[in-house]
Amino acid sequence: MRQCIKIQNLLMASLFSLLAYACTDRLEELERLSVAPENTDSRAAGLVTASVTLTQAGTLDTKLGEALGANKLMVQELTISGPFNATDVETLHTLTALEKLNITNLTIVYDNTHPNYVFSYTYEDSNWNTYEGNVNQTLFDNQIGIDMFAGMTFKELIMPKSASIGGYSAFYNTSLTTVTVPEGITTVNGFYNCPTLKTVNLPSTLKEIGSSAFASCTSLENLTIPKGVEKIGSYAFTNTPISTIQLPESLKEIESYAFYGTLLSEVEIPFGVTTLGYNIFYQCSQLKSLTIPSTVTQISGTLIDYCWNLQVLVWNSAANIIGANPNSNCMLYINSVNGTTASYDTDCWLNVIVDGQAEYIQLNSGSYNLACPIAFHAKRVIMIVDFQDVYTYIGKSSGWRTIVLPFDVSSIISESKGELAPFGSGVENTKPFWLRSLTIDGFINESSIKADKPYIIAMPYNPGLYIEEYNISGRVFFIGENVTVQTPSVLPAVEGPEFHFQPTYQHVKKGGLVYALNYNYWIRNYEYGSIFARNSNDVYANEAYLIPKSANGTRAYYEIDSHSADTRSNSSNNTTGIPAIGDMQ
Repeated sequence: MRQCIKIQNLLMASLFSLLAYACTDRLEELERLSVAPENTDSRAAGLVTASVTLTQAGTLDTKLGEALGANKLMVQELTISGPFNATDVETLHTLTALEKLNITNLTIVYDNTHPNYVFSYTYEDSNWNTYEGNVNQTLFDNQIGIDMFAGMTFKELIMPKSASIGGYSAFYNTSLTTVTVPEGITTVNGFYNCPTLKTVNLPSTLKEIGSSAFASCTSLENLTIPKGVEKIGSYAFTNTPISTIQLPESLKEIESYAFYGTLLSEVEIPFGVTTLGYNIFYQCSQLKSLTIPSTVTQISGTLIDYCWNLQVLVWNSAANIIGANPNSNCMLYINSVNGTTASYDTDCWLNVIVDGQAEYIQLNSGSYNLACPIAFHAKRVIMIVDFQDVYTYIGKSSGWRTIVLPFDVSSIISESKGELAPFGSGVENTKPFWLRSLTIDGFINESSIKADKPYIIAMPYNPGLYIEEYNISGRVFFIGENVTVQTPSVLPAVEGPEFHFQPTYQHVKKGGLVYALNYNYWIRNYEYGSIFARNSNDVYANEAYLIPKSANGTRAYYEIDSHSADTRSNSSNNTTGIPAIGDMQ
């Protein structure tokens, strides 16, 4: 028995010894593992930064190794100073974790033993197709080389203050979001096709924005151009989404296609600019207003090809106007300079105002937006409105459309049926139509059309009921004689019983609280041109729409006949074949 106990004690002692040894060994192992190995991914432990000063070009890789050891390839924020050559460029392209690069005190040098930087990179196009780019370029003294940073994934850059940007593609297809150009730099260039670039900080010393400097930077929505800039190069902002820009008074020259394809809406070239290149605003689809100063003396060619939405071109220069108007409603204001008036192609420009006077103005309703921001006197102005074959029925509200004109109307002529006049106008030898305006009690009959006031209008059209000569469709000319024309920046709405009647000279998209008249489309069991319906259709230039007084209303439509104040006669039949004012509900 004692022997068994002794053996048992020996076994227990051995077990405790083994456990103690195991625990000691485990503690040593834990202690050893608590020291991070040199090749641990440093991003898991925090931001990896380095600041290296090169005393000899070509030693960036060595300096990074001294500073970070095996972690050099994981560096995220890097500042480099001193001489830098093509070998160092190739080292930069191995730093795939790099996010911020500060090279403000870098000195770029040519190395005759290794003059070229050679590397490859991959990139995607707008359709997510992947391509490979191969670069083999020479690095010259004090110049950022062609495609030098192409394809790199860093997001923020502080550029060198002692080097020019070499070529338009130095930063081609990088992932840059922010760029700071240091003081002392006079020319900026090289950011062609940086699709993620959003913020650019330019120095006060800048004199020139170079050719294609920011072309195809599709995230660059705005940019502050410093005072002192004298030249904007060709294609500088091509295909960028910038919508506003303030050009400095120091500016002297803008080269061809500088703003091609941008989203600029209003541009005033500053006084002092003397030279303009060809098609500076080519295909600027959102451009509405452009002003040219009197200081411009040289223009290479047309400025506004395919600017379809241009409404106003103010020409204060004596330089000749080259090219055609972009749309039928565009207004050309020419102001003479010291008695000299710019010439223009009379076959191309119809709506021309010279020193505040116009002989003839022809406008088209609904086709293009309209703006006459500067008042002028016109001997004759015509608005052309195309009336479709929309039926008007006796005893019903039908065939109505909306209209607003920028001048008082003196006469109205149908292209096919001759002179027209509203019911009750008293104008003899004319064919009648219905015209109403809105009051607090509803729509009432009107006998004349005044400037900037919204109306509903209906031309008689019912071939089975009316004599042919009284059925009006096709083009109708609304004419003003010896009138002053100017469109207000905000057109006043007219108050009605439950809604406001809002005229517009600009395209208004459907939606929200916009109630458009169903002039040429069917809604449920309602006739064409009988109701104002919510979220049903866009509203176009020279038209009007309803806005409910209560923004909380969920009403789908407003019927015209139930909002007209005693506009109908007692008779419900018409056997004469001639339209009568009481035919329309």
